[in-house]
Amino acid sequence: MNKNITLAVDEDELKSARVFASKQDTTINQLVRDYICHLARMEFDIVDWRGRAKDMLAKSQLEFPENYRFNREEMYEERMFPRHEHTSVRGVKKAK
Repeated sequence: MNKNITLAVDEDELKSARVFASKQDTTINQLVRDYICHLARMEFDIVDWRGRAKDMLAKSQLEFPENYRFNREEMYEERMFPRHEHTSVRGVKKAK
């Protein structure tokens, strides 16, 4: 079942939207419907991805303290990615 909504939009923005819709061979209504559907799918996907990530973490052999959050600085400090710290990777030559 479709529901109607009413939007208040600045007149200049509405004109620009009409031009854009015309160039896309569609209507403003269709653009808004598509965008709202896109937002709804994105939210569903985010929830789905988070669930999958939690499932994978629960099934992994890794052990993290409860409520652990990854910290980028901590990872670099512990040299988990030492290759990235080499100046030659960045194209900079070491001073002699």
